[in-house]
Amino acid sequence: MAWMFDKKGSIMIDRKAISEDDLMELAIGSGGRRCPEDETNMNTHDTIRFLGCSEGLEGKGLKILSASIGMIPQNTVELAEDRLPPC
Repeated sequence: MAWMFDKKGSIMIDRKAISEDDLMELAIGSGGRRCPEDETNMNTHDTIRFLGCSEGLEGKGLKILSASIGMIPQNTVELAEDRLPPC
């Protein structure tokens, strides 16, 4: 089942710390790419560029809230509320 996932690095930064355009420019310049996830800023990129992107963003004075490498699903399914199991 591993073929349904991609190994990626994710770096979360403070959304209020930088404009959307400046973040995009910094992420691309550091080897990453902008990937919106829910309502947070997330830079997702291959693991080879993970450290360089992290250091590049930190070097520009941005506070990194979290940084991790994980398996990201290639496809997701959103369940309807009535289909969710009870808590």
